[in-house]
Amino acid sequence: MSSLAAEKATLDKVLALLNAYDLDALAELFTPDFIRILQPKASVEPHQLNAQQLTFGLKRIGQQFTSPIVYEFHNHVHDAEAHRSVVEFSNHADTTLGPFGGEGVLFFQFTEDGDKISRVDEYVDSIMHCAFQEKLAAAKVGGMH
Repeated sequence: MSSLAAEKATLDKVLALLNAYDLDALAELFTPDFIRILQPKASVEPHQLNAQQLTFGLKRIGQQFTSPIVYEFHNHVHDAEAHRSVVEFSNHADTTLGPFGGEGVLFFQFTEDGDKISRVDEYVDSIMHCAFQEKLAAAKVGGMH
C-alpha cells in the first residue's frame, strides 16, 4: 500500500472513531510523541496537548453529552509528499450544559508510512469553543467532576 493510500485509510479510521467517540481507539493511531495544537491560541487554552491530555479532556467534555456527538467532515485534501491531510468539520451534540457545537479545520501530519498521526493542528470557531469551555469551568466550580 502506498503511503498516500495508508494516510487516507488512517484518516478514514480517525474520522469514524471521532463519530463513535471511541477515544481510546483514536489514541492508538497517534505516535508516542503526538501533539495537538489548538488555534487560535490567543483565545483558546490550553494551546498544546499530548495524546493523553487530549483524550482526558475529550472524555471530560463527553461526560456532559446527553446525545451522541455528530461530526460532519467536508473537503478532504491530501498532500502525499508532505504526508498531510486537511479536513473541514462541524459537530454538534446536546449536553447537560446546553448545546455543544462548532466548526473548524483539522490539519493531520502522518508518519512516512501513513499508519500513524504525529500531529494535529486544529483551528476552531473560538467564540463557540470558549463559550462552552466557560460553561465547563463554571460547572466544575459548581461540583461537576
